Amino acid sequence: MKILFALNTVGFIRHFDRTVVELSERGHRVTLAVTDRVGGAPAGVPDELLGVPGIRVVEAPFQRGNRHHDSVRVLRSFRDYARYHGPRFAGKDAYRARALEEFLRSVSVASRPVGEGPAGAFFNLSRAENECAINTLQALENLVPSDPICERFLQSENADVLLVTPLVDFSSRQVDLVKSARHLGLPVGFPVFSWDNLSTKGVVHVAPDRLFVWNEIQQREALDLHGFDANRVIVTGAPRFDAFLETRPSEEREALCHRLGFNPERPIVTYLGSAPFISPLEPLFVDQWIGRLRAAPSAEVRAANILIRPHPRSSGAWNDWRSDRWPGIGMFKTSFLGDQALYDSIYHADVIVALNTSAQIEAGLLGKPVLTVLAPESAPGQQGSVHFNYLLKEQGGHVEVATDTDQHLAQLEAVLRGEFDSERCQRAIERFVRPAGIDRPASPILADAVESWMTAEARPRPSRLARARQRLVNAVSRTNAIDDEAVAAVVRTRVRYQRQRDKQWKRQVESLKAELTQLRSSAPGKSTPPKTTPERVSVDEERRVVEVDYSGATIRIFATSRAERSWRARACAKEPWTVDWLDDYVRPGDVVFDLGANVGVFSFIAATRLSGEGTVIAFEPSYANYARLCENIVLNQLDAMVIPVPLPVSNANGLQAFSYRSAAPGQSRHGFSGDPWDGNKGASKYYTQPMLAMTLDDLVERFGLPVPTHVKIDVDGAERHVLAGATRTLSDVSVRSLMIEIDVECGDEICQRLNSFGLSLRSRYQSTSSRRDAPWYGLFERASGAERLA
Repeated sequence: MKILFALNTVGFIRHFDRTVVELSERGHRVTLAVTDRVGGAPAGVPDELLGVPGIRVVEAPFQRGNRHHDSVRVLRSFRDYARYHGPRFAGKDAYRARALEEFLRSVSVASRPVGEGPAGAFFNLSRAENECAINTLQALENLVPSDPICERFLQSENADVLLVTPLVDFSSRQVDLVKSARHLGLPVGFPVFSWDNLSTKGVVHVAPDRLFVWNEIQQREALDLHGFDANRVIVTGAPRFDAFLETRPSEEREALCHRLGFNPERPIVTYLGSAPFISPLEPLFVDQWIGRLRAAPSAEVRAANILIRPHPRSSGAWNDWRSDRWPGIGMFKTSFLGDQALYDSIYHADVIVALNTSAQIEAGLLGKPVLTVLAPESAPGQQGSVHFNYLLKEQGGHVEVATDTDQHLAQLEAVLRGEFDSERCQRAIERFVRPAGIDRPASPILADAVESWMTAEARPRPSRLARARQRLVNAVSRTNAIDDEAVAAVVRTRVRYQRQRDKQWKRQVESLKAELTQLRSSAPGKSTPPKTTPERVSVDEERRVVEVDYSGATIRIFATSRAERSWRARACAKEPWTVDWLDDYVRPGDVVFDLGANVGVFSFIAATRLSGEGTVIAFEPSYANYARLCENIVLNQLDAMVIPVPLPVSNANGLQAFSYRSAAPGQSRHGFSGDPWDGNKGASKYYTQPMLAMTLDDLVERFGLPVPTHVKIDVDGAERHVLAGATRTLSDVSVRSLMIEIDVECGDEICQRLNSFGLSLRSRYQSTSSRRDAPWYGLFERASGAERLA
């Protein structure tokens, strides 16, 4: 099965890498969809996943693609803030303030700091009042529609299930992916990323189908704080620690002591730093803490080596901190991926001290005694969190807490004397991290849970032939008779195979036709004689109809001019690369823009690739071509699939000059300068017509056209004007590919402009025209940074 795993950044996979490998080795394909654009395009497959088949990285939609984006962000930010006003969060002012800052950021251009004191920003609600507020905001969220961009992205990936994490960031970008997946009927699973995610982050605005949590504590949080049903929450343990428990020290204790200037005969006290939110001035607290240790009554405490390991997010605050001001002090510089340094700093320690950090869990996993001291003035985020209590000894955890520094020094002295209950510590950490048993890694357990869930919940996907058969059965039940031409049209346009000429395809089509004959014979009105031509085309009109040279389906056009007979009916021979692009790229559910559609041949080919699910928007300004385009839409019965637009797409809105080369339908190489209309006719073989031109950006944003998935631009030299007015549309991640005809004189400029949109040249094709200045064609793809592994 195919799993789409949405993450903020590809680095987040470090907590689930072994689960992903496990699923891949079981034959599932995993696509990592990155939703955060910070730092540019997503990186490739992480090193730990290299060499594993079936894993790739793509860029997911960054945000909603319509005018509701800002309003929805404000709504969700306020709902994230409102959750902190219930009785459960009484006294958690630091976390309320953080949520308020996020809300203010969503409604203002820049971040606004929260002023001193409550200033009316904090208000205590009773449980009933809080529930009423939350239910009201949930009702508003339910009114927010699914985002079309997210829908198209999910449909393009064609996954069986969606996994998403962390999801609970304030005003998370991932909410719309979940909403769209639920709208499309795609099962959604949410593996919790970290120990504090359900208690100190935002709300789960749109509930997934399954929640995978570490332990019973998170299971209760899911029920009490987010309203999940108990049967939708699965306890698996925490897979992020599997690799940590298999790590080994990079150096011996003696070598570490020598490198840091420690006395190897003395114990090592490791201080693990906290995130800036917990203690924004932590270096000052550590200075005071070291001063108390160096003046402690116990000689062993006074003489202990002290190793400082700052939190990766706080590294900047420690730049000017000097460890050489005291003897026996050392520091480890760390990074976000510094698991080895974290392991070494814990492994060689005799005792761990920390305020409030997840590294206290790693310390417990290595069987080390962990101490903390309450520091409300230095660490406002320490006691202000719900999850802080989960690790404390009084709550069944493994961390021993002191109310002041004197009690802390006494506890530290006792631990260094060997007074430490290691068995109780192991039981506590086992319940929190590996409830299935300390010796059982959590990654395979999570893989089992995901596999079992998606096998039971994933939607069955009928074959294309089965879907076509069902459509025809429905058609028989609705009508009195089905003529042969209608049957043939359904077979051509509803059933899609890459190789339509092989024997298997022919057998399937013959089988389908036989079933249709049987259905027709038993349908009401079976005596109605079959028709030889479609209802929409008269006998006289039929004489002017020719078949296009497309092998994938039968496409017909009216041909009354030499251009139509010689060029449009033979469009596939003229531009085989365009046909190959449409065949290979266009899928059901896509939106195709055809700029310069002429009489519609390539629009119709694209429509046949959509199998009844998707839209083609055909732009054609020439009055003769537009009239013939509309006639051909009716002829091919594609009026539900192809939308004709009689406007030139340009660099600005307003009247602009359009010079005809010929008034005959099917003709091309008309002139369009993009200059405003001044009332004077330019030199032209026929005449110059004022036309209302518009930018593609305005057509999409102001008039509600869907953002395209694939774009064809064939505008005979006006491509620069088209691109100048399509910056936002073509920069959208929904645009996956673009085929463009390019005049030789502006090739470099066009390529640079498309590169700035994130579209890079994949293939170049040369026109077969004998003209010296014949244009070339370029196939551009979204430069997503994805890496596909064999």
